[in-house]
Amino acid sequence: MHVLISGVLPLGPTDIVPSVVTGPLNQLVDEGTNVDFFCEVKGSPEPSVSWFLNDDDFSLQSTARISITQTGLTSHLTISNATVNDKGMYKCVATSKIGTASEEAELKVNGKFFVVERSQP
Repeated sequence: MHVLISGVLPLGPTDIVPSVVTGPLNQLVDEGTNVDFFCEVKGSPEPSVSWFLNDDDFSLQSTARISITQTGLTSHLTISNATVNDKGMYKCVATSKIGTASEEAELKVNGKFFVVERSQP
């Protein structure tokens, strides 16, 4: 008997479809703080992890402010000095040759407010 998942290769005796064990958590932060998202996955063969913002077709990549690392089956996304432009839904996607799984979390960023005092004429 062969099981076919999402139109991919048939499962072998040691294959385990990817799953997200612990997904990222919703966060509310103040502008200027650092944000950390974690995503722990499992599967065999070992799935790779990609991160997406909102419904973008292209995965996030490491930049001067965004760091993506993977240690074993845990992926870590760090956003340094968060701005209101970083708000949105962050999705962790685990992918292997036999399937995919995903979890997402919302990031809300409180902007900084400035009080301007005017002198009376």
